[in-house]
This record gives sequence, C-alpha cells and structure tokens, in this order.
Amino acid sequence: MSSDQQTLRLLCLTAATRDERLRLVSVLKQTPGTHKAALLIGHLLRACIPGSSTAASGDTLFVVYRCPPLDTATGSDDGGAGAGAGAEVQVDVASIAADRIAAVASVGLVDPVELNPGGVCNLVLCSPDSADTRDVLHVILDGVRRRIDLSSVAEGSTSPMSLPSNGEPKRRFHLKMGDSWVDANTGETFVLDTIMDSDIPTIMSHMTVPYNRAYLDYITKTAPFGRLNCVIRSYPAGTDPVTASQSPSTLGEPVSWGLRHYELSLGLLATKDSHRGRGLAARAVEVLTDLARSFLADEFGDADIVPSIAFIKYDNHASRSVMQSCGYTLSETGEYKWVGVGVRSIPPRN
Repeated sequence: MSSDQQTLRLLCLTAATRDERLRLVSVLKQTPGTHKAALLIGHLLRACIPGSSTAASGDTLFVVYRCPPLDTATGSDDGGAGAGAGAEVQVDVASIAADRIAAVASVGLVDPVELNPGGVCNLVLCSPDSADTRDVLHVILDGVRRRIDLSSVAEGSTSPMSLPSNGEPKRRFHLKMGDSWVDANTGETFVLDTIMDSDIPTIMSHMTVPYNRAYLDYITKTAPFGRLNCVIRSYPAGTDPVTASQSPSTLGEPVSWGLRHYELSLGLLATKDSHRGRGLAARAVEVLTDLARSFLADEFGDADIVPSIAFIKYDNHASRSVMQSCGYTLSETGEYKWVGVGVRSIPPRN
C-alpha cells in the first residue's frame, strides 16, 4: 500500500496513441531533474514522428499512479472501482492528474537492428523521493514480468550532460549545415556536411562503444535521424570543395562528426587525432544542437520538449570539456550507471 492510504494502480498501454504519448511527455517534463527523463521522453517522441521507424510504437507503456482509497459512500474511486493495490486498470491516461502519476516506463522495445535484442526497459520515477518508491517499482516490475523477458545488459559508467532549463546553447561559431571555412594555418577547407555511407567505416573505427554497422545505418538513414547528424570534411589547400564533393573519389575526408541516437540523445562525437585541438568537435556540437532544436520546434512546437542531453564516458575529460564549451553542464556530479537485469530473475513482491 502507498503513502497517505493511497492505492497504486497500473495502467498498461499496448498501443499508445500520439496523444497518450504526448500526455506522458508533458508529465515527465515536470519530473525533478528532467534530464533523468530525457531518454524516455525522446523514445516516446520518436513514435510520434511521421515516417520514423515503427519499432518505438511497438512497445508497451506502463503508468503507475496513485488513487484515493475506495469511496465507501459512492462505491467508487477515480481509477477502477474495486481494484486492489497494484492492479491493472483501463482508464484514459488524460484523466489521471499529473501529480498522481508515480512512474512511467516503456518496456519491450526490440530494436530493429538488434542493438538490444532482448528488449529494454526505460523507467522514470516521477517523484523519486516519495515514501512509496519501493512499492511503485514492484508494481511496474510485476506488470513487466507478466509480459516480457528482458535480457541483461550493462553499458558501464557515464556522465550525463544537458543544456540548462531554457535549452539555449552557447553559440561561438554561428554555423549551419553547408557552411565552410579555411584553416589559416594549413590552408585546408572544412565543410559541414551530412553523413554518407562512405563515412561509416571511419566513424566505427573511432567508436568507444561497440555499436554494429546496422545501428549506424539506422541512425544515419532512418527518418528523422539522417537530418540530425553532421560530419566535418577536410579538403586539401587549393581544392574547390564544391567541385570535389561531386565525386566519391574526391569527397572530403571526414575528420570530426556527431550523431543522434534513436532516443534523440547526442552521441558518437569524435575527432581524428590529426585534427584535434582545432575546435572542430565544438562546431559539430553547436550545429547538432541547433539541428535538433529546430526539428523539435517544427515537429512539436517546442524546441525544449526533450532536454538536449549527451552521455559522456566518466573519464572522457576531453569530450566533457567540449560539451561545456557549448553550454552543456553536468547533470549529475557522480557516475551515472547503465545497468541491466533479467526481469524474470527479480523475486515477486511479497
């Protein structure tokens, strides 16, 4: 049973509509430390984007909410008369007051490129310090156990970095896709471009997380990700980049890049050793941030509907410095742990 004699109920949405997903996004945006909900918000939004992969819409959403006890005078409550604690009910998610929602989870997404072949669970506690947190977790886990067998995964330790609440990045370069500039020291020309098939092997050779080729193809070709990524190409001194870019054999060398993951977080940021220390990664982050914010404003009318966030490996001080130079701040002072469990190995609630 929950605090203040309230009862926990579980709403299960196996085919959530766009309106239901956007309703949950609005609730998650009110969560203390919104960056903690960023990945789930991004996942919910992905299924709302026309032309995007249908994988996100094949998940199951769980909503745990608090109900007053049964009204003995009327014989009803506001979320399923007679249902016991933790019981699944079917109500309109729009009818549940935001301050009653205790947790939201997206469960069972089987990534189309087998990034997580056993499925994943993305869980956000809307009031993490409440007295009934343990009960809330058990209600969701009980619901998950009845439907899905999640495999164990572990990604290690990262530091989440996000833009401040107003979402505005720190603009130092004021660049956009297609812009170019000449390095005063080397004479080479740099061009901001979209990522091509020929760039993928280079990107993969610089990854610190072993994503497979299918995943890289997915986040560079599938809508809307293809237009949310960028690469900086280098053309030798004296080369006309406009002419050279017309032929694959003379296309500029990819020297710095960044991509958007399937839940819209920024990642895979890298610069070749030969071109470090020249502000290329910072330029890429600035452009990537603007691309995502413009897309979200156009698609949802709110550039800040999902926090702009990146997860940096805990000891990657260079990337952390780049993000900070673009206006991002550490969202957690300690290590943010990516962990996984086999949900069927969790003992049922007593």
